Amino acid sequence: MAHMVESAIEQTFTAFEDQDYMMAEDVIKGDRTVNDMERAIESRCLSLILRQQPVASDLRQVSTALKVVTDLERIGDHASDIAELILRIKSEHAYHIVKHLPVMAGFPPPNGHDTFLICQRNGSRRHRSIHRPGFRRCHGNY
Repeated sequence: MAHMVESAIEQTFTAFEDQDYMMAEDVIKGDRTVNDMERAIESRCLSLILRQQPVASDLRQVSTALKVVTDLERIGDHASDIAELILRIKSEHAYHIVKHLPVMAGFPPPNGHDTFLICQRNGSRRHRSIHRPGFRRCHGNY
């Protein structure tokens, strides 16, 4: 799911830069798949909570999964909304109005991809280092 959302963001910026309306339509269609995946994962998490009654770290992992899929789905919705705007505008002048968007797309994301890999390998040293006290990634201390 994370890969699909990451791909949707990249495709949205490419569709905008290249005025590629077919790619914008693909992003919109892909959002339906992301929405379905969110519902399926959410359902599995709630089923786990009801049937297994996890505690401590297991419950934290399930609740984290619920939060992550909700955020991913929301990010996918934003990519889809931008793709819809691309189709609605269909003008070369629009690129000049918001020419700062490709610059924003060029900035490296805050290691979202790495974060998902870390969640998959939750026992690694790197995972523990991100959560150590005093680690202030969100304040620019990379």
